[in-house]
Amino acid sequence: MSLEVPNLDDRTWANLVDEARSLIPRVSPPWTDHNVHDPGITFVELFAWLAEMQLYQLNRIGQRQREVFAQLAGATRHSRKPARVDIRVEGTLKTGVFMPAGTQLTLVEGQEIVFETDTDLFLTRSRLLKVITDDGSGPIDQTQAN
Repeated sequence: MSLEVPNLDDRTWANLVDEARSLIPRVSPPWTDHNVHDPGITFVELFAWLAEMQLYQLNRIGQRQREVFAQLAGATRHSRKPARVDIRVEGTLKTGVFMPAGTQLTLVEGQEIVFETDTDLFLTRSRLLKVITDDGSGPIDQTQAN
């Protein structure tokens, strides 16, 4: 499924001509004839047509051109990787539960997103009370660090 390509600019020839006509009094106050027979308006319409053709082409660039534009902008493409998340299981277990690799899990609330385990898991009734490590010089209590 590919992403929807946005319409970068949806202005039409009529929109471009109207915008140019509205700018004439500000840019050139002596120009007072804004009718179709005026050669200046003919040029405005011609340039609006050219701009509309460029906008049309801009909205239809292919995947290869988008990649080249992204490279020119300094963006690099990375290969797809599956998302990885930590899971948290709440509740009490009466016995241990084995979950083989490939077990599908869904969220309790929110969107229907399906996650799949990539390794075997074993859920136990055990609780972690202390973390003790031994680096050879003796046991060290790491409970607060974890």
